[in-house]
Amino acid sequence: MVEQLGLDSTFFLMMAVFFGFFLINYFISLKPLSNTLIERDKRMAGREKEIKNIQAELQTIKVELNQQIKIAQGEASKRFSDLKSSAVEKQRNLLNEARNNSAKQIGSLRDDLQKQLGVEEQKLGGEIDAFVQLIIERISVSSAPGISSKTAPRTEA
Repeated sequence: MVEQLGLDSTFFLMMAVFFGFFLINYFISLKPLSNTLIERDKRMAGREKEIKNIQAELQTIKVELNQQIKIAQGEASKRFSDLKSSAVEKQRNLLNEARNNSAKQIGSLRDDLQKQLGVEEQKLGGEIDAFVQLIIERISVSSAPGISSKTAPRTEA
């Protein structure tokens, strides 16, 4: 039957050699290569799962950090507001204290000036009285007949 197809006995010999080399090749290189590829696929699948887990963990960490940042910003804003209000209050107190001190100083300066003004008015009043008397004497001397203003005696106060 094989001879009717145009094949001779070498065909079977070549088929036996082919299967022999195939089996040798399979056990030497194909099976280890196949095992290595399967193991690589398993590792890659495990790493992909691990990557997905890490990404999910990263996402939750990001959300938590954003929440913590918002909380910290709120606390910082509150602290800043408190510090600002206390600084404004201190500034207000300092201004009031300075205003009160300056009002006291102005009052004491005003009193001192009024005292000095009273003393100067008394001095000036005495000097004006003497000056007025001098003017009256000169007027009366100059209006008297025969006496010139050049010869009138001078009196100084």
